[in-house]
Amino acid sequence: MSHEDFPELLNKYLKGECTVEEKSLLDEWYDSFEKEPGVLKGRPEREVAGIKIRIMEKIRAILGITRSAND
Repeated sequence: MSHEDFPELLNKYLKGECTVEEKSLLDEWYDSFEKEPGVLKGRPEREVAGIKIRIMEKIRAILGITRSAND
């Protein structure tokens, strides 16, 4: 799967329309950030948390998804 496919797959995931295989692929991709933190390595946890929030906000903006009351 290419990087270009992920926005569509994330959109399906957020709508609850992913297959088991697609969800597994996304789970592996997301878990890889914890296993190989890359640019986040060595940064303070508070900064990492802020970066993760901004990434999720960007993904939602790209997909046109608004935040729910539970977010």
